[in-house]
Amino acid sequence: MQSEFSFIAQDIALSASTLTSTAWIANSGTTSHLVQDRSAFITYTELQEHQIQGVGSITKGIGKGDVKLTAIVGNQSYPIITKGHLLVFVMG
Repeated sequence: MQSEFSFIAQDIALSASTLTSTAWIANSGTTSHLVQDRSAFITYTELQEHQIQGVGSITKGIGKGDVKLTAIVGNQSYPIITKGHLLVFVMG
């Protein structure tokens, strides 16, 4: 069984009230990017017995796949496909 590690960082200058439900925070210090919305995946494979450590406890990953994001910089938007995200139902 493969274990993955994920970490949650918090920026005190970034208020949670300024984030929308579709907002993403980039974090390059983790081996696993966790997603709670199955509809965000453009590819998807179900996982069996996949544990994720480092989110305050051990969480079960139930699927894995690629997610298409849109980065907005100034007035420009850029499509990005990110690979290997894990679907989880509960984070934290």
